[in-house]
Amino acid sequence: MLFTNGPVQMESLSSDGWDIGCTGVGGVFAGVLGYDALVLGSSNTDDGTQYVFARNDSDIVKAGKGHNSLSDEIYGDADSWKGKSILCNTGSVTQYVLIKVLEGFGLTVDDVNFIAMDPATAYSAFLAGEGDVCVLTGSGGTFKMLAESDKYTPVASGPMADSGLMCSFVANKNSYADPDKYEAMKVFMEVYFKTMDWMKENKEKAIDYCVDMNDENGSSMDRETTAKYLEADTYYTLQEACGMLNDKAEGSDNTVMDQRLLDVLDFFISVGNYKEGDQERFVGHTDGKLLNEVLTETAN
Repeated sequence: MLFTNGPVQMESLSSDGWDIGCTGVGGVFAGVLGYDALVLGSSNTDDGTQYVFARNDSDIVKAGKGHNSLSDEIYGDADSWKGKSILCNTGSVTQYVLIKVLEGFGLTVDDVNFIAMDPATAYSAFLAGEGDVCVLTGSGGTFKMLAESDKYTPVASGPMADSGLMCSFVANKNSYADPDKYEAMKVFMEVYFKTMDWMKENKEKAIDYCVDMNDENGSSMDRETTAKYLEADTYYTLQEACGMLNDKAEGSDNTVMDQRLLDVLDFFISVGNYKEGDQERFVGHTDGKLLNEVLTETAN
């Protein structure tokens, strides 16, 4: 079953509408905090299509690289970013990336002129000359703007900002407690990670499948853009996914996966999407038992 976004996907959990699924951080938090769902592990990074653009003649671009503590690849310095009008979706992962970039300059959102717009509207407005900077994601115009390097410069991105955004596997708690469905979930996970290995070895065929899938679902995408989508994010191996579930984050008692999710949750709390205390509610909703069993069984 396909859903338009993570929160909508999680709404059907109230009626046991599905057993296991994959979703972004918005769906993870909606599922855990709203419907007591379980997070079984992470599947891939989810920041490869999030970009921050400025026009080529911007003083941000002219200031060059090497002045941001997060990455030497980010353009600008504190002075060139101060006061800039920035088109960006509010309370979203794109705003999270922007805040991370600004923090790398020692700045906050209060140091810029933040103009709330969804990515598609921000893209159109930026083309029309509005704003100094725009933050885009996915189908909101990222790849179209990347293709116009004679006009626009990608001054930052999700990976440059080390956002830690991920998609994760989420399970219906009732289904997870059912022995038969639990075993079926293990089969699904095994097949999923085998498929990831196959995609890496058969990139052209994977593109074909993705193009066909988008056509069938009414969201057609040309082959060149599809190829860029498939390369934009990192898809974890089974070993990597289990490592994030088992290893502690640096300087924390939380696992690597939990800490990355909690960092993003802190941001959503700061902008009012969630409330203080939700961090504690989130802890304990990660269960690595199933994925670790899949790793052990496939190794044998």
